[in-house]
Amino acid sequence: PSTVYIRVRWSKTMQLGQRTVTIPLVAMSSPLCPVSAVNHAFQLTPGAGPQAQAFCWRDSFYGSNRIFTYRDFMLSLRNHLSNIGFSSSQYGSHSFRRGGASFALEAGIPLDTIAVMGDWKSDAIYLYLHMPLSQRLHAQRTLSDFLSS
Repeated sequence: PSTVYIRVRWSKTMQLGQRTVTIPLVAMSSPLCPVSAVNHAFQLTPGAGPQAQAFCWRDSFYGSNRIFTYRDFMLSLRNHLSNIGFSSSQYGSHSFRRGGASFALEAGIPLDTIAVMGDWKSDAIYLYLHMPLSQRLHAQRTLSDFLSS
C-alpha cells in the first residue's frame, strides 16, 4: 500500500481513552520508508492482523507474540547506540520527538501543523524545537530585505 494509517488509542497525552489519533504514513523511495517498516514488522509477527498491537515481536521461547514495551524499546535503543559508539545516556524516546519536530520545521511544515502532528496542546513544543542556523540566517535576511525595501 502507498499509505498506512496507525490508530493510537493511548499515549502520554491520552491516558483515559478519550479519543483516537490517526497517523497517516506515506510510502517513499527511501531506506527510511515508514510503510515498508510497518509491513516488515507485520511480516515478522505472524498472526498479527490489522487490528493487532502495532509493536510486538515473536517470542520463540513461548511461541507467541509479545508486546514491545517502552522498556524493551529503551533497552534496544541504548544497546544499539552503544554498539555504534554513542553515549546511550544522551538519548531517549524524546530524542525522536525533538528530532522529528525539528526536522519537520526545517522541511518547512508550519508550526501549528507540527503541533497537531505531535499532539501538543500547549506551548511545550517550543522546548523541543531546534532551529538550524541556516533557517535563522534566512529569517534575518528576509527581515533585512523587508526593511531595505
